[in-house]
Amino acid sequence: MMWSAVVWAESLNVPIGTTDLTQNNIKIRITRIHSPNITAHGYDTFLLEVFRDNKWHQIPVENFNTMEGADCMVQDFDFYTNPFRIVRKKRDFGDSWMDVRPITLTLYELTPMGELLTIKEDTLPPACDVKGIDTTSLFHY
Repeated sequence: MMWSAVVWAESLNVPIGTTDLTQNNIKIRITRIHSPNITAHGYDTFLLEVFRDNKWHQIPVENFNTMEGADCMVQDFDFYTNPFRIVRKKRDFGDSWMDVRPITLTLYELTPMGELLTIKEDTLPPACDVKGIDTTSLFHY
C-alpha cells in the first residue's frame, strides 16, 4: 500500500488589478494586468510582491503571463491560499494554437523568506486548452 499526504489549499480568484493578502504572516501582493490585442491573442501578466523591511519586493517569476488564443489557452495559472501556492498550467505551442500536446503542471510555494520554490511538476495527457484543468492533483505528495 502506498501512502500519500494531502495538503489542502483554497482556490484564490485573482481579478484584474491588485489583490493583497496575508499568508503565514507574509504580506503578499498580486497584480494582474490584461493586455488586449486586436486579435484573439490577448494575455494577462502577473506581478508578485512580498512586504518585507517596510517595503514591497518583487519576486521574480519567469514567463509569468497567460498565453491565450481564439481556440485554446496554452498557459494559465491557478492561485491557492492556506498555504499560498501557484500552479502553472502549460502546454507546448506545437505547430498551431489548436495543437493537442501534453500539459505540464508546476506547483510553486512561497517560503517564509518570500522566495518562490518549485515544489512539484506533473504531466497530464495531451489537450488543446489548459483553462479549467483541475490542478489539485499536485497537492498529493
